[in-house]
Amino acid sequence: MSLARDLLRAEWRARRSAYVAMALLLAGTSATSLLVLSSVDGLESGIGREISATLGGDVRVTKGHTGVGDGVLVENEDDIITGLSFDAPGARFSARLETEAIFLHGSDFTSAQDADNASRAAAILVGVDGARDARVVRLGDYVTQGVTPEAAPAYRTPQGDPLVPLLVGEEFLRGGNLTVANGSFAWSSVFNVTAGHVENGQLVRFRGIVVGAYETGFRMIDRLVVYAPRGDVARLLGHFPTKPSANAILVAAPDPHAVALAARARGLEAIEAPAFRESYLGPVLVAVRATAWIIGGALTLLTAAWIARTLAHQVHADRQRIATLRAIGVPEEAFARLYRTIALALGGVGGALGVAAAWLVGALVTLAVRALGSRLPTPEPRLWEALALILLSALTAMLAAQGALARVRRVPIRTALESPAP
Repeated sequence: MSLARDLLRAEWRARRSAYVAMALLLAGTSATSLLVLSSVDGLESGIGREISATLGGDVRVTKGHTGVGDGVLVENEDDIITGLSFDAPGARFSARLETEAIFLHGSDFTSAQDADNASRAAAILVGVDGARDARVVRLGDYVTQGVTPEAAPAYRTPQGDPLVPLLVGEEFLRGGNLTVANGSFAWSSVFNVTAGHVENGQLVRFRGIVVGAYETGFRMIDRLVVYAPRGDVARLLGHFPTKPSANAILVAAPDPHAVALAARARGLEAIEAPAFRESYLGPVLVAVRATAWIIGGALTLLTAAWIARTLAHQVHADRQRIATLRAIGVPEEAFARLYRTIALALGGVGGALGVAAAWLVGALVTLAVRALGSRLPTPEPRLWEALALILLSALTAMLAAQGALARVRRVPIRTALESPAP
């Protein structure tokens, strides 16, 4: 033990600057890898929050498919809500009517001569009951211009026809070259909305005006989803019940799983927020996360190659000293212990420093983003990823040390008799 300690001290004194450089390189590799991974985690978490806060709630209850716009009509929504309220006290509910493949027709979308026939597809139209909906999701928190439909004044055309208030995404607003009504009538913002429903040989439509714009930061939502009052969406689809129809019930609940179980017991479909998020983001996030790990792996391999090359150069420079020590009886195991100890120290310290630096940078970025009031995703380091990177850092150094050990074993004892290089 004394011999190993003496060898370690001598090696540290002789190569201190080189080992510090290796530790810092390992720290930089770990920090970069964790920042990349935590940025992906932050992106997933941030987008997940936006989806839950606008389209999914804590639980999404439907008949048939659970995708937005896919469910069949829920005929007895009040009975369902009453039953679920009994099974999940404290839960809040909001019924929605969603439809896919709507089209907006108007002169705002093109500069072509036949402008009135120009159209722009908006994949999903969501009918909401504003006050009730606000108790379940936070759509109003994302409004960047104007107001939500329920807070808009009553707009009418010069002929006195009512205009349906619409809330669209900023991405949709920019893509359609639209403007948000500011309280005064703006004819250029008026257009027809259709969903392909024909009645008495005529395409059912309503005239709409943009009263507000929202931005979640998730382009798929901001580009494709348009909100309107539920009663107007029901008329657009040809539904004329005593109250608006619904094909989705969004739930905010202290125990989402209990709500989901209660809904399934009634023969309904129910999807909780994490699963709903994965249904939209899963394939994309798998690819992004795989890319992040590939980047981390590539950095690790490059770091291992550089450290291995540096250690090999050191062994070559010290070959005469190594041969002398072996000649006087120092076993190979002592050198093995020396380089393994150095590798574990370098990997552990370097990895821990890198993880700490990445955590600090992530915290500073989060504070800055919050101070600016931005909704940009922020890094969210995860403990298991940090521990995995520290372990990977140690393994990287150990892998590099194996090359140095192989070179030590190949140093012939007769090298001790050679004259040192000038």
